[in-house]
Amino acid sequence: TFAKYVKTDSAQDVAQVAKWGVVVETKLDDLFETAYDNATGTVQAANTYNILAPGTTDKQDDAFKISGTPEVAVNVNVEVDVKLTNWKLANDTVYCPLVISVNGTKYQIDATNTTTAKLEEAVEAAIREALGHGNHDAKTNLNKTVNIAWEWPFYTNDDNDVKDTYLGNQAEAGNAPTFGLDIKVTVTQVD
Repeated sequence: TFAKYVKTDSAQDVAQVAKWGVVVETKLDDLFETAYDNATGTVQAANTYNILAPGTTDKQDDAFKISGTPEVAVNVNVEVDVKLTNWKLANDTVYCPLVISVNGTKYQIDATNTTTAKLEEAVEAAIREALGHGNHDAKTNLNKTVNIAWEWPFYTNDDNDVKDTYLGNQAEAGNAPTFGLDIKVTVTQVD
């Protein structure tokens, strides 16, 4: 017989690609209309452009949705641009009667949001927060939804009626007040 030394070692390893599965969906196409027919009457645009008027309201449920639980750390970058232009009266006073809601929280010109710029910033911040703007650890559930609504309420105040009429006359003169919303969401793996 022969004696011998024997040493054996063995190893195996397998890996699969980390799950991504992030879905970003938007549908802002129904936030404004060319016509409104509600309890207060009918509003109809002269052409095919979307309109706003006293007594009108609209909403977009699921305006933006993010879903997924990626197995990597991610950054959710939410770029929001709310534009409220030409909402000034003849005396250069800001008058924007719109009430904008993000996931049920209402934002409007008031003691907190005293200018259209401050109102824009408040709505933008609410949308960024609702969509989880920032960095997230691996395996974070990213499920977020933003519902957006707006309303131009009828007021029983004669002073507001005069202001509303002024804004309508500005539209006729080619200087229409507008409300625009642009949202872009990018989800990126963190290095």
